[in-house]
Amino acid sequence: MAHRATRSEFVQGIGIVSVLVLLLVIAALYVGGEWLVHRHVQTAMGEMLREDISEHVGVEAVSLEGTLFSRERAGTAVVVLGAAEVVPIEFTLVGHPITNASITIEGYDRLQPLLRQLVGAPA
Repeated sequence: MAHRATRSEFVQGIGIVSVLVLLLVIAALYVGGEWLVHRHVQTAMGEMLREDISEHVGVEAVSLEGTLFSRERAGTAVVVLGAAEVVPIEFTLVGHPITNASITIEGYDRLQPLLRQLVGAPA
């Protein structure tokens, strides 16, 4: 004789599936948020480093410590210059890109003249 699911067993099954779907949605939103923060950091740092430099300067391999909801996060990035010159940098991200974050590049006052020298731009 086959067992027929009762209404309460059916409702329990839907509840478990709903919780799993909700957890997957939350995980996807978190991963998507982290990706957006990384993209924002890459773009913002690239713009900061390209000031007064006509050569192509790209920011790649951004790594952030902490979680998406951390107020302050430290990180490292790799700056790639036009001639495949690679310069590692450290930075601090304060706030969140949606709520007006600020990025501070460690040693920026020493880094900017170095970048100008590497790409041959006037100081």
